[in-house]
Amino acid sequence: MASASVVPASGLRELSSNVVDLVRLPEEMNDMKIRDEKEMEATVINGNGTETGHIIVTKIGGGNGQPKQTISYMAERVVGQGSFGVVFQAKCLETGETVAIKKVLQDKRYKNRELQTMRLLDHPNVVCLKHCFFSTTDNEELYLNLVLEYVPETVHRVIKHYNKMNQRMPLIYVKLYMYQICRALAYIHRNIGLCHRDIKPQNLLVNPHTHQLKLCDFGSAKVLVKGEPNISYICSRYYRAPELIFGATEYTTAIDIWSAGCVLAELLLGQPLFPGESGVDQLVEIIKVLGTPTREEIKCMNPNYTEFKFPQIKAHPWHKIFHKGMPPEAVDLVSRLLQYSPNLRCTALDALIHPFFDELRDPSSHLPNGRILPPLFNFRPREIKEVPVEVLVKLIPEHARKQSGVGKTSVRRGKEDDDPREETETDDGGRKIAMIRKKAEGNDGQREEEKIAKFYELIRSNREARDLRRFELQGSAEGESERESKKMRAADGGGQSSWIPSFKWEDFTGTPMEFPNSVAGGRIKIKKNDDRSVPQENQSPPDDDGLDLKLAL
Repeated sequence: MASASVVPASGLRELSSNVVDLVRLPEEMNDMKIRDEKEMEATVINGNGTETGHIIVTKIGGGNGQPKQTISYMAERVVGQGSFGVVFQAKCLETGETVAIKKVLQDKRYKNRELQTMRLLDHPNVVCLKHCFFSTTDNEELYLNLVLEYVPETVHRVIKHYNKMNQRMPLIYVKLYMYQICRALAYIHRNIGLCHRDIKPQNLLVNPHTHQLKLCDFGSAKVLVKGEPNISYICSRYYRAPELIFGATEYTTAIDIWSAGCVLAELLLGQPLFPGESGVDQLVEIIKVLGTPTREEIKCMNPNYTEFKFPQIKAHPWHKIFHKGMPPEAVDLVSRLLQYSPNLRCTALDALIHPFFDELRDPSSHLPNGRILPPLFNFRPREIKEVPVEVLVKLIPEHARKQSGVGKTSVRRGKEDDDPREETETDDGGRKIAMIRKKAEGNDGQREEEKIAKFYELIRSNREARDLRRFELQGSAEGESERESKKMRAADGGGQSSWIPSFKWEDFTGTPMEFPNSVAGGRIKIKKNDDRSVPQENQSPPDDDGLDLKLAL
């Protein structure tokens, strides 16, 4: 594996003989997005200090017989740090692009699947992984370095800004941020099966000019498999779902929905809704607002606590929590997200079509400074597969449907008696599918008609099928203390990831379409099975610091 060095800003010192001297990348590389996981071979470099002025030299590419390219980053400043490691701002010397590099210690005792997670994600509201490499220190500690797109602000800092100005955040910003949070969650929940497990304002990046939001920090993320236990000591305290406080281990992606509800309430109030000082106090803060959970609600959160008696406290009316001028749609959405029973919380997709976001669907809406809104309805086919038509109509406004071609239309060319007859149909992703059907002439013609119709139905059904690829992801977590973070990392077990081969069918227009491996017939090309896997590591220690509510209360 290639190695490289860290050099001071005063000048590039001569690199070792096995490393190519720093050269400027070809012009066509400047606009290249290093996105394909096959092009991201993680090299190891000897040290990469985060001090201002240090230059980190590594290599990228090398796939498909192409030569590797040397690339270098100059560390500029630390922008975030915690028990997980450090994030620093850097500049790519070849392209001049500003990036964020997240440097995470690779502890052999714990699993870290953040890299595998990031390689799977590709969405406008999820931070983009550009490159990755490993680095070592004098103590022979191994660090994973994730080179990410740089987004200058966080929702947390935006909230603090308005608090400092003694102002409420403009409602249009609240709607914009919350909508994009829900869209990111709908993507990772529905399309990847991934639970973020640490939704909070600090992990929501914002471009202050366009107000586009991106979800970041997937160090705690994991694919939740039904029937398999997970650690309950996860998620930062203020945003921790009640089932986690109750010690549930078979929770769902609804814990992210609860966290999103807490974020929405904080955007509206300017401060956390449930500012608990400990795990138990967090539950008390929740009960003060939602009231004492019923036995049925407790059973939904954790069946082991159904016999325990809590002090009976009435729910505090939502309209008394928010100021009088708060739109009822905002209060209603908060109440739908913050439900005790996980199965009663609305999904991220349901939240997207809530009336609270109707203003965003108005083509005349704009930012307070007169600029246009960031892209909100550029849904990709994968995002909206299996979404009912009645939901799609609410999800994507008419003006956006016209631009993207979403929806189904049939255009017949020629007269009914023409032979052959050609139909052009547009699928949910806006792709045109041409079908040539001959008039039924006897049994042969009828069989041909049935054969084509059957194959087309097969393609349609498989296009709408869910992605069968399942894998396990879990990584280091940014918690409230180093002790919490280590516990989060240690408690989750799991085996190797599994990768299901898929097929590619090119429609009549040449557009690639991905299907599960059950599709047969037609113009189908087999893609090779991906042989990447997560290394099996040592047995993780048990979670021995669970919360005993019976003693604590």
